[in-house]
This record gives sequence, structure tokens and C-alpha cells, in this order.
Amino acid sequence: MIQKSCIHIILLLGMILLNLIAGCNGETDKPLEPTETEEGTGNLSGLSKEDLVGSWIVVSKDGENFEDVFVATLVDDIRNRFQNVTQKITVNRWVFAADGSWTWELAVEILAGEEDIFFKLDINLALKGRYEVSTETFSLITDNVEIVFKPKDLLQLAGIKEATLQAELTQRANVPIKSTWDLQENLFTLEAENGEGIVLSKQ
Repeated sequence: MIQKSCIHIILLLGMILLNLIAGCNGETDKPLEPTETEEGTGNLSGLSKEDLVGSWIVVSKDGENFEDVFVATLVDDIRNRFQNVTQKITVNRWVFAADGSWTWELAVEILAGEEDIFFKLDINLALKGRYEVSTETFSLITDNVEIVFKPKDLLQLAGIKEATLQAELTQRANVPIKSTWDLQENLFTLEAENGEGIVLSKQ
């Protein structure tokens, strides 16, 4: 009887020991799971320069239709001088290049006059710079902004200083420097921490 009891105790201790060893091995394997998850998260980006290369147009800025807001506010001063004013954006082309550079060309045509006399003003904006992509952020740096007014008769008749309008247009065309990004189908959305944002549509 004593021998059988000893055997039972030994078997019971052996089973407990095996369970403890199995438990330790299970805990050893657990740290592998977070590593696999982190690797998967790092690949979620998928944004590359190749995704952006090509021609785009700006469809909205700071949550508002870009063409409506940009053109409407542009002619406020001219409307104070002339009864009939029409305006439209004739060029809105944003190009991302494979070398990390970008350009944005804008052309606006304004007609203003009274009765049968009309004056035309063409405004051409050219912005260029560099861009960088990363997992979470998108950096957009503006190197140069050039604005040309042709002819300048309408500005003079409306009493608008060229330098003043140039500064206003530069501010309106300003783009966020560092943003979070979202690329879905043909829409590329950038949003800065201060709420400024821009949405581009692939052409």
C-alpha cells in the first residue's frame, strides 16, 4: 500500500512538472505575436512617389470648393468698380514628378466692363517645390511662387495695386507644409494639424 501511494504521488508530481514546463514554453512564444503585428502595421502605408507621379487638379482647399472660393474672392475689388464681371479658371494643373519635385499652374481669366466696353485680365500663377513621402506624413515644400498679370489695364482702372493682389493670391494659393495624407482611388487628401487641407484629383 505504501509503495502504491508513493507511485501515485510520483506520477502526480510528474504531471504537475510537465504542465509547468508546457506553461513556460507557451509564455516564451507569446512575445512573437506583437513583432508580427508591428511588421504588418509598417506595411500599411503603400504610399510611394510612383503613386503620385502625374497630373492632378485642386478640387478643394480648407474644405471649400477651390474654384468657387478662389475666383469669387479674387474679383471682389473689381466688382466695386465695374457692373459686369465674369471670371473663370482656365488652367488648374498640379504635377508630381518622379524626382520629388512638383509644380502647380493656375490661370484665371477676368472680363469686366460697362455697356459695350470690356477689359480683360489674365492672371497666371506658377508654384513649384519639392515633396517627401513617409509612413504617416507628407511634406510639401514651396520653393518659388511666380504671378504674372497681363495686361494690367484692368488693375489700374479698378484702383488695385499689383503688389497687393500678388500678396493676396500667394496667400490663397498657400499649401500645407506637413500633413497627414489619405490616398483613395483618384483622390489625394492632405490635412495639416491646424486644419488647413487640400484635396487633389488625378487626371
